[in-house]
Amino acid sequence: MNGILWFLLSGSLIALLVFPAPKRTIKIERIKELLGYKIVQQRAEKIGFEFHVKHYIILIVIAIAIGGFVARMTNNPFIALASVVMGYSLPRIFLSTMEYKYRKDILINLPVNLRKMVARLADCKTVQLSIERSIPSMHGVTKIMFAQLLRKLELGIDLQAALEQMADQIKFQKFDDLVGKLVSSSRDGFHLKSIQGLKESIEDMQADVKLLKRLDIENKAKIAAVYSIIGGIWFIVLAFSYFESNTGGGPGTFDTVFGKIALAFMIVCTFIVLMMKDKYMRLNMNDLR
Repeated sequence: MNGILWFLLSGSLIALLVFPAPKRTIKIERIKELLGYKIVQQRAEKIGFEFHVKHYIILIVIAIAIGGFVARMTNNPFIALASVVMGYSLPRIFLSTMEYKYRKDILINLPVNLRKMVARLADCKTVQLSIERSIPSMHGVTKIMFAQLLRKLELGIDLQAALEQMADQIKFQKFDDLVGKLVSSSRDGFHLKSIQGLKESIEDMQADVKLLKRLDIENKAKIAAVYSIIGGIWFIVLAFSYFESNTGGGPGTFDTVFGKIALAFMIVCTFIVLMMKDKYMRLNMNDLR
């Protein structure tokens, strides 16, 4: 009965947030804000990912449903409460992984597309024409950024302002240096020496990216160690519970109120660690200025 009630409540929450009545729009927006959806949506928009409320609710309901099922099977209501933390954590863990991948793809892809643009400067003589001619051969996440840059230049926005806006998106010191060279070269003309200077800046950028890749591999090993520790702890807990249940000596440790609370607390701590590991252990590529 408790499991059925839990699923009904989850379904009601989906219906309320995904199919709101027109008169309740303000209240629904407030509920979304309280559930933390607004912040997650804003983070998703920055990386070009459409994270609709239904996606958010589905992840929350999956976590709560699993928690409710486990709570029912183990007769531990505290796990149902812990599933609320699971529901809050799961969308953020998912989004954090997406953000990191997006950021890494930008840094890896940027030098490749910059080379294609710079290679055409000698013939095209302007940044705008060079981007226009090189975009068809570009690929990856930064192709969109170069397309946006081209549109701004076509609308008559100053080259320096347009490039600085792109630099604010990329947040990479070596790209800032390249922007300065592009602006000065566009005023003085793109000759052999200035183009060579741009190519050297791209090579410096590529060297930094290689270093970041190596550091990323080292960090992955550290994060894998965290997963191993978490897995080891839970293996010990489950093994202890299994052997204790086979002794047949009355209620086990996790059948007591204290044991149930301790188990729920461990679940909460596990998800907090999974949610915070990216902030404190993963290589910070968000701002490399």
